[in-house]
Amino acid sequence: MNFIPRHPVETALSATPSAAGVNHLSVPRSRALWSVLAHKGHEAAVGDALLAIDGVSPRFCGPQEWLAVAAGEDAGRVANALSAIAGASIAEQSGGRTVLTLSGPDVRTLLAKCTAVDLHPSAFAVGRSANALVCHVGGNVARLSADTYELIVMRSFALSVFEELRLMGREFALTASFAD
Repeated sequence: MNFIPRHPVETALSATPSAAGVNHLSVPRSRALWSVLAHKGHEAAVGDALLAIDGVSPRFCGPQEWLAVAAGEDAGRVANALSAIAGASIAEQSGGRTVLTLSGPDVRTLLAKCTAVDLHPSAFAVGRSANALVCHVGGNVARLSADTYELIVMRSFALSVFEELRLMGREFALTASFAD
């Protein structure tokens, strides 16, 4: 039997493709993700090492814990660099998590409808991330730029989060598409 891999939101997007509007929900098909746990006493060194790896965006998850996010094509190189970090345990998460990116002038207002994170720029600056409920699902929220947020949720809940964001985004003319 041959299995065909499918993105968890494939059916929702293939039926309604659209060009990017002012407020847009972008779904990258391929992101590489790892959980990184610092061993006791190595927190600062592991955090610094994550920041030093080219092409990796670390997302804070909690004390001693990060998600390392990279482009799918960089997975092998990044995995090697992560495994070389002394004082850290690494677990590959790519197959179990899905990344969604919201961008546009109204996405902070949209996200405020479905998460309890204080998204005001003075409380959640560019580069910050936090684990939080997103559309009733546990996930990670990161602010990538003034008007861009990245959500990382478990693969099994990705379609639910995607559909809820699209529903709440109707008042902002939210569009959605794959980012290839």
